[in-house]
Amino acid sequence: MAEQGFVALGQKGHDHGIVEYADHKMGVLGGKYSMNPYKLGYYLLKDIRERWDKGRFGTEWDECTDIRVKEKWDKGTMLGKEKIFEVRKFYDDFTLLHEFFTEDFCREQEYFHWKHYPNGEFKIENRDFKNIKKLLMRRHLNGGLPDIRLTEPNYRGKGAMFLQHYHDGRNIYEPYVFDVLTALRAIWGEDVYLATQDEDGEEKVYCCYGTDSEKDVELVSRAEHMKRG
Repeated sequence: MAEQGFVALGQKGHDHGIVEYADHKMGVLGGKYSMNPYKLGYYLLKDIRERWDKGRFGTEWDECTDIRVKEKWDKGTMLGKEKIFEVRKFYDDFTLLHEFFTEDFCREQEYFHWKHYPNGEFKIENRDFKNIKKLLMRRHLNGGLPDIRLTEPNYRGKGAMFLQHYHDGRNIYEPYVFDVLTALRAIWGEDVYLATQDEDGEEKVYCCYGTDSEKDVELVSRAEHMKRG
């Protein structure tokens, strides 16, 4: 974009807009170990283009076990640009990762699985390619959105709405919960409940009694909710 002068389009001069563009790009692609989906997609498409430009695909490539041969592999096929436009047209995030997130790419980009411990410490859990790929793909199930279904539109015979979050290993994103539930409460006109569970399998229920997201939503255990009747 910068090399072609497109960042200055609509600006007063040819060099205007470059700082804003650089700042935006830094936010999207910056950080060596940033778990940014845009960064992942960008480098994955770059990898696809390079592989198809050099002919690093197909049966011959897959069956080659000589690392030195693979390092120098360049058939000069120059099909990269055509391939990434094909990928853009026919693949979504999930299928893109399924087919093109390879073990070589995982190793070269230094992907690993980490965990945040209660004491505030971050530790690398493993660098297992299959596990890392599985976790990345899981993030994009259902388009990256949680699977939440209306299970009872007349909960406990009081006209309340009861929603169930089907946990697939991804916790619900709590910052959105309060605003969404209060918006639903305003539309529905009655109380709204959302059941979910945490990564340890403990069931919880968000209870929304009004339209103030700071005061009218509380989180209780499923057991406590059932006791209240």
